[in-house]
Amino acid sequence: MVSRAGNCNKNYRADIDGLRAVSVLSVIIFHAFPNLLPGGFIGVDIFFVISGYLITKIIINNIEKDNIKIFDFYRHRVRRIFPALITILLFCIFSGYFILMPSEFGHFGKNLFYSSVFLINFSLWNEVGYFDTASDYKPLLHLWSLSIEEQFYLIWPFLLFISNKIKLPTIFVSIICIIPSFIFSLLISYYNPVADFFSPLTRFWEILFGATLLCLERNGYMRISSTTRSCISIAGGALILIALATFNNTSPYPGWRAMLPVLAGTLLIASGSNACINRWVLSFRPLVLIGVISYPLYLWHWPLLSYARILLDEPPPAAIRTGLLLASIVLAVVTYLLIEKPLRFGRHATGKMIGLCIGMAIMGIAGRYIQHHNGLPTRYVATHALPTDWDALLRIAPSVEKCTQSADIGAENWCYTDKREIPHAVLIGDSHADALYWSLANHSRPGDRWMLMGRPACAPMLGMERITAINALQNKSDPPKCAQFNQARLRYILQTESIHLVLIATAQRVLELDSYAPHAGEAAVANGAFIGLSNLITRLEEAGKTVVFLEDNPDGFRSNKCALLHSGIKWLDHIGENTIRERCEISYSDYLKKSSNYHHIVAELQAAHPKLIVYHTAPILCDIPANKCERLRNSELLYSHSDHLSTTGADYIAADLIKLLNY
Repeated sequence: MVSRAGNCNKNYRADIDGLRAVSVLSVIIFHAFPNLLPGGFIGVDIFFVISGYLITKIIINNIEKDNIKIFDFYRHRVRRIFPALITILLFCIFSGYFILMPSEFGHFGKNLFYSSVFLINFSLWNEVGYFDTASDYKPLLHLWSLSIEEQFYLIWPFLLFISNKIKLPTIFVSIICIIPSFIFSLLISYYNPVADFFSPLTRFWEILFGATLLCLERNGYMRISSTTRSCISIAGGALILIALATFNNTSPYPGWRAMLPVLAGTLLIASGSNACINRWVLSFRPLVLIGVISYPLYLWHWPLLSYARILLDEPPPAAIRTGLLLASIVLAVVTYLLIEKPLRFGRHATGKMIGLCIGMAIMGIAGRYIQHHNGLPTRYVATHALPTDWDALLRIAPSVEKCTQSADIGAENWCYTDKREIPHAVLIGDSHADALYWSLANHSRPGDRWMLMGRPACAPMLGMERITAINALQNKSDPPKCAQFNQARLRYILQTESIHLVLIATAQRVLELDSYAPHAGEAAVANGAFIGLSNLITRLEEAGKTVVFLEDNPDGFRSNKCALLHSGIKWLDHIGENTIRERCEISYSDYLKKSSNYHHIVAELQAAHPKLIVYHTAPILCDIPANKCERLRNSELLYSHSDHLSTTGADYIAADLIKLLNY
């Protein structure tokens, strides 16, 4: 992907730089606009062919001159690859320091280390597929192809040197290596597509196609007429267009499909610089210039797109993506002229190589340091983030401890209590209850302490089980343990005389969207959620408990991360808050309209249970006179992930709720 013959010698072919431009433009357009160019990822395969052709030419030329020096070859590779790569890694470290959460930055550190030793393809192999949405959040994802190239060139020069010593034809060595690599790719493409994509063993054959072409040329097998060359050129161009238009991220790849772009690249190089497509299209001056900067362009484009996706937590608007691609071109030009060329060419080659190797080693050390220090949790962005682990939650409410009843109701459930006094109130529900509890515990008063009994994605019901969940992340229905937990929790509350107040908090979608039946596997019951919740309220009220239903907080915002932009750089935070305000705000009237069915169900619950206290969160979380509900208030996040309250939002609710209840 990074090889380019110098354009100062007579053997320079501008059309190959043009082909490189086609390849890199295909990739970056695919990354920015996947629906516009669904097969754009094939550009990497064409890069592999170009690399195999040009690098093998350099190695064989030196062998034929009896001037093969392995040290010189790798010194050249270091000066070619490291300058731009170190530049991009530094940019990614700097950006990640101010943007990424500790877990994200720790994972970035891991990938930074593997990138520095050109093994990131193996790291990614064990994580996610290249086409998965989660890959968008990995700023160093694109370095997998560079790693495969360098793994190949740790082996290939030695094979060529040995084959020359034992008088074994180079073309024979190349073909012998192609066959097992291609067969291996075919075999695993369907049952392990991630391994097929990232494994060097399934990719080497693509590089070897370029090497084989070079061997064919040097042995005189490519002496063909100009007409034939033009036909070959047209065929290569057609194969690229077919692959770009028909391939997409749903088909197993590479496998046999990679043969199309590999063959296309091979045919276009084989046809020569005077063939029609090569002469009139690939040698087009602007295309050639893009080919010259293709390496830094490839390095720059993905981190910019990835960090934009991380900041917005959704695909950036088309205008922003277009701007980022243009910025990538500008940065590539600057990198090529001011960093790559001075270090790649000129005097003091060995000194430059040593300095670059030290620089890359520092990148690796930095990666390990970031990883082993848990993503540097004392950074500004981390200390101003949402609490996500037990230690962080205890900092909010240090008086909380786990219940001794945990063993009875299941360790996978939530049971927390206040160790200062015996609680007289219990909060029950799903993850929305958990989001509120820590602030309730923190704001509670002597004699009025709280405990939490909940389970993630488990609707607080009696006599009903969820059988279809519209918005469930893991389960299509409540697992059997949910019903068991609901029964065990109710039994505990009824048997505990000290508990006289029960607060129910659950997601709006539980009442509005999900379907319920008396038992799993049975047909859905109309108004099943209402019936199940009503049964629970009835049973609690019969036992003399005061029951409060917490109306769920407003939802409907476009982004989950609209306030996770506290980098500590004031001007950047100010710009970020202004640009995301549209996604962080909805009108109160729109909220009422979208939630009308939910509010109707809550009203029916209150009508069916006159003693039921319904607490409305909207007056606290929304500015009703201004007709708006915000995720941000005074630059503080009212919500955390998705539709869950943040600590700030929960503090507002807890303080008002405790004052209102006055239990």
